[in-house]
Amino acid sequence: DEAERAKYMARYKREEVKIQAWENHQKRKAEMEMKKMEVKAERLKARAQERLTNKLAATRRIAEEKRANAEAKLNEKA
Repeated sequence: DEAERAKYMARYKREEVKIQAWENHQKRKAEMEMKKMEVKAERLKARAQERLTNKLAATRRIAEEKRANAEAKLNEKA
């Protein structure tokens, strides 16, 4: 009876090791996927920031051109 119990315990421990290995593998896969998504999100954020910076620079340039034109018209009439 004790030998039978030891046999079942050994089988249980082997199964537990397999389950633990599977769990660890799944965790690593999930962590890698999360990291991949974080990198992608950072890349998208950087692109969006660059687009907005360019848009602000263009707006500033256009505003300066409009001011220069308005000043030129004023000087022309003066």
